[in-house]
Amino acid sequence: MSNTINYLLFPEPGVREVRPRAREMSRHFKKKATIGNLHLFNPSAVSLLEMPTIEPFTGKLPRFLVPFHLARSSASHQAFIHFFIDDYSFECLWNNPERYLSLLMSFEGVIGTDFSQLGNMPFPQRVWNCYRNRLLGQWMQHNGINYIHNVTWSLPDSYDYSFDGLPIGSTIAINCAGIAGSPSSKYLWYKGYEEALSRLKPSAIVRYGTKMPGENEAISVYFQNERLTLLRNGR
Repeated sequence: MSNTINYLLFPEPGVREVRPRAREMSRHFKKKATIGNLHLFNPSAVSLLEMPTIEPFTGKLPRFLVPFHLARSSASHQAFIHFFIDDYSFECLWNNPERYLSLLMSFEGVIGTDFSQLGNMPFPQRVWNCYRNRLLGQWMQHNGINYIHNVTWSLPDSYDYSFDGLPIGSTIAINCAGIAGSPSSKYLWYKGYEEALSRLKPSAIVRYGTKMPGENEAISVYFQNERLTLLRNGR
C-alpha cells in the first residue's frame, strides 16, 4: 500500500510537468481564467444559491425586437435584441461575449439569453443553462446595457434556482414559443408562469410568442414569433 502511494506522489526521475514558456504565460493564464467565463463572475453579487443577481429594469418597454442572429444586418437599431432562437445560434456569445459587446450596446436594449431548460435535460444541465443566462445578463447590466431579464424554468424542481436572485417588481420577459403542440409543455409552462408571477410580482412582462389563455394581459406587451409568422405566410 505504501509503495503505491509513494509511486503516485513521486513520479519517476526525469519526469516533470510541462509548463508554458515565459512569453506564453500571459496567454496561457488568460485562457485558463476565462474557462466557463469565470472572469465575468462576481462573487459579491450572487444569490443564496450563488446565481448571479439581476438588477430591476424600470425603463421604457421595447417597441420592436430583433433576433440576435439577424442583429448585424438589421437596418434599424431602434429595437431590443432577443434570443428566442435556437441555442446554437447564440452559443458564440457565450464563447466570446466581449466580441459582441459593441453590437449589443448599439441597440436600444437586450432581452436576456434563452439557453434552454428542457424537461428531458438532466438537472445539472438545466442549472448550468440557467447560470449562463444569469451570468451574461449581469455582465450586460455591468456594461450599461438596457437589460430585461428573460425568466425561464422547466420542471417544478427548477423554481428555486430559476427565480432565486431575480428582482421583485421589475419588468421581465417570458417566452412561450414551442409549447403549442405538447400538452405536457403547456402544463409546465402554466405552472412556471404562475410561480414566476407569485414570486417576482413583475410590473410588466415582455411576452414573446402566442398569447396564452388566462395569463395576465394587463401587464403584458406581446411580440409575435417571427419564425412562426413566416411559416404561416408560406415562407
